[in-house]
Amino acid sequence: MAVAAAAVHGSGADQRLVAYVVPRDGATPSDEALRAHLAERLPGYMLPEEYVRLDALPLNRSGKIDRPRLPAPGAERRASRRTYVAARTATERRVADVWARVLTLDRVGVHDNFFELGGNSVRLVSVLDALRARAADGWQTSVDLTLVDLFRHPTVASIAAHLDRATGEAPATATAAERRGGERRARQNAAAQRLRSSRSRKGTSR
Repeated sequence: MAVAAAAVHGSGADQRLVAYVVPRDGATPSDEALRAHLAERLPGYMLPEEYVRLDALPLNRSGKIDRPRLPAPGAERRASRRTYVAARTATERRVADVWARVLTLDRVGVHDNFFELGGNSVRLVSVLDALRARAADGWQTSVDLTLVDLFRHPTVASIAAHLDRATGEAPATATAAERRGGERRARQNAAAQRLRSSRSRKGTSR
């Protein structure tokens, strides 16, 4: 990327962190590649859910980014661009069922992208809680699932494979603590988003 910026759009459960990127000449990285790249460098709550490509970022007279002029992403939920493939394993069926309930969809294919279906960081926390609850109910998995894992593996197939993968190694204490800290901040950020949305609704109703 040559340059990039980020802005928050929407409110409440529909609030999304959008990244605006200006690609270098000839560079065309996919959303998945950008998301995986940033997931290695940022805590989960700071990762954009959507990426908008621009020829140039709008600037004001001072030469700074003119954020009000950054275009809003499409408000409608986008249908999956991929051919529907039904879940093939028990883990894929569990993950697909959780996604469908959180996103209020009739079905989710194994290659569908969570964020392309309307997912955001608030809904991702709900997915994490639901998957962990199922693990507590007896679903055996060798992976200590975190919010960052869900950002890195945005399809049912990829997160199911991650869950099924037997590493045979315990995570380093420092790394696990850092990841738990990122999750706490993500939950706090989601709660703050809901509070701001609630206050905004009260203000407009007066």
